[in-house]
Amino acid sequence: MGLRQGVTLPSGVTGLFAQFLDDYLDPKNSEFTEWLWRDYMENALRSGTLQLIPTRVVGGLCKAQEAWNLLRQGAVSGERLAIVPSLEERGEERTQTALDLGMAT
Repeated sequence: MGLRQGVTLPSGVTGLFAQFLDDYLDPKNSEFTEWLWRDYMENALRSGTLQLIPTRVVGGLCKAQEAWNLLRQGAVSGERLAIVPSLEERGEERTQTALDLGMAT
């Protein structure tokens, strides 16, 4: 699969889109998928071999523009920003891991 229809790239630039999700979800590959999640990921997270990046919770939806501004200014490095709607009016900002937030991706 190439670029989506209507996309033009500058001269000398090539693009390639490769979708792996279909391969991952294909029942023929269920043994690999099971190994990845049940063996590798669980053990790697438990042992610390694989570590999640810190996640900074900027706040609720009212903080979306603030988070976008931080990203555009290049003020975010080595962490993920998260907007959590349930924090809407608390005005809290804190750093947590993705697992603390239930976002293990």
